[in-house]
Amino acid sequence: VGGALETPPLVGADGEARLVTTRGDLVQWRSDGSERGRLALGGPPAARATLLSDGALAVLLTSGDAVIVAPDGQLRSRTPTFGRGEASRSAALGTADGGVAFARGGELFWLDSTGLLRAQAHL
Repeated sequence: VGGALETPPLVGADGEARLVTTRGDLVQWRSDGSERGRLALGGPPAARATLLSDGALAVLLTSGDAVIVAPDGQLRSRTPTFGRGEASRSAALGTADGGVAFARGGELFWLDSTGLLRAQAHL
C-alpha cells in the first residue's frame, strides 16, 4: 500500500475497495483484487473517508480541504472549508442525494455531490 493504515478499506456496492492511507494516498482495488489506481489527495485525512450514494469517496484533510473522488478514481472536487479543526473530533457522513456532511470540532458543513459548499454552521 505504501503508507500506514488506521482504518479498514471501504468496499462499495460494485465490490471495489478503496483505502486512504495516513499520509493521504487513495488506493483502489477492483473486485478481482487487482489494483485499479492511486491518487495523492494532497495531505493526511482528518477523519475516516466515507462512500457517497453514487460510489464516490469523500474525505476531509487536515488542511481543511474536503476532497471528493469519483468512482473512476478521478478527482471530482477539492473544496477549501473554514480551515483547520480538531482532527480527533472530525467525522463524515454521506447524504442520500450524493453529497456529504462533515463535522470538525465545533463546525458543520455540507457539500453537494459536485463539491459545492451548500451550508455551514458553528455549533
